[in-house]
Amino acid sequence: MFCGQPGCEDDIKAVTSATPRCMPLDGPPETGRCVRCGAPASYGKRVIFSRAY
Repeated sequence: MFCGQPGCEDDIKAVTSATPRCMPLDGPPETGRCVRCGAPASYGKRVIFSRAY
């Protein structure tokens, strides 16, 4: 889960070299907290982070 804030995205990228790539649209709606800051997650879906090659 991800809050959608640019600062959290930058921090995740700095640690993992990964950026948000997709949100599976066919998945069930979800709620939760951001893996980085603990704020409520945005989008109502999981966000998949991955590295580009």
